[in-house]
Order: sequence, then structure tokens, then C-alpha cells
Amino acid sequence: MLRGKQHSYAGQVVESRKRVDARTPRLRGHRGCCACLSGRHTAAISRDLAGDAMKNHLIDTLVAAALGAAAMYYLDPDMGRGRRSVLRDRAASRARDTSRFVRRKARWTGDRLQGVAVRLRHAASASVPASDRKIHERVRAAIGRVVSTPGAVDVNVAGGNVLLTGHILAAERQRLVDAVASVDGVERVADQLSEYGSAGHVPELQGAREA
Repeated sequence: MLRGKQHSYAGQVVESRKRVDARTPRLRGHRGCCACLSGRHTAAISRDLAGDAMKNHLIDTLVAAALGAAAMYYLDPDMGRGRRSVLRDRAASRARDTSRFVRRKARWTGDRLQGVAVRLRHAASASVPASDRKIHERVRAAIGRVVSTPGAVDVNVAGGNVLLTGHILAAERQRLVDAVASVDGVERVADQLSEYGSAGHVPELQGAREA
């Protein structure tokens, strides 16, 4: 009985070895295929590296040649001094042109910013109603520009409404009313002026420019 078990075990070992031997060529084939692919990949990488090295070498050669040519051109013992002088003059001219361009741009930018600031200040002041005192000052200034005897005109301002009294020449009356009505902040103009065709003997109108 023991001898029979030994024969059975020996048979199983032999059968296992046969199966292993049957698979071995296929595994060897796979290893060979992988080795082949690895070799091809390595060769491709080598070719790429060699190409890059050749390109870099060519670029270095061209740069060196250009630098050498420039050095020979500007360092020539006979004509190099004149060429360097021309190069300096061109560089200085371009620097001056650049400086002028920068200054013009700076002035233009400064003018634009100043204009924007003025508009902003004007908008801010326009949004706030002017006081009667401020309107009075503006009206007096306007009267001085259009009337020959501004001292003969009295001005009263209340809530933006302007009352004009005093003495005025007929030729200047409408011009005065129009000028006051155009003043910023004036809402309405009430004309109660005493009109005269000429200065005559009116003390307030003495020195007036008669038409």
C-alpha cells in the first residue's frame, strides 16, 4: 500500500514538470519580445538626443559666427573706429527719440488727468446748490461785464431768485437781464430797473457809454 502511494506521488511530480516545460518556451518568447521592444525604444531615444545635440551645436556655431563677424566689423583697425562712432550716434539718436516720446506721452497723460480732475470738481460743485451769497457774487461779476455803469444796478438774491433794481440805459437793459439769467444757480430774474434813454442828469449813470 505504501509502495502504491509512492508511485502515485512520483507520477504527479512528473506530470507537473511536463506542464512547466510546456509553458517555458512561451515565457521565453515573451521575454524576448519585451527585450526587443525595449531595445527599439532605447534606439529612438538615442536618435532624438543625437538630433537635439546636433541642433544645439549648429545654433552655437551660428551664434559664434555672428559674434565673430560683428567683432571683426567693429574692431577693424582701419574702419572700426568710424563704424563704432556711427553705432554710438545711432544709439544716442534713438535714446533721444525715446526720451522725447516718453515726455510727450507724460504731458498728454498729465493734461488728460488734469482735465478729468477739473470735470470732476465741476460736477461735484454742480451737484451742491450754490448759496445766495455765491450767486450774488456771480451776478455782480456778470453785470460788470455787460453794463457800463454796474454800480447803478442793485442786486438782491433769495433762494436763487434775483431781483434787479436801480438805473440802467435802455440800450443795455436786455443784455443785462440775459447775462444775469445765464448765471449758474439763478432760477428766475425779476427786472424792476428804471430805464433811461441817456445818462442825462442821472448821477448813477454818469460815465455810461451811450449808443
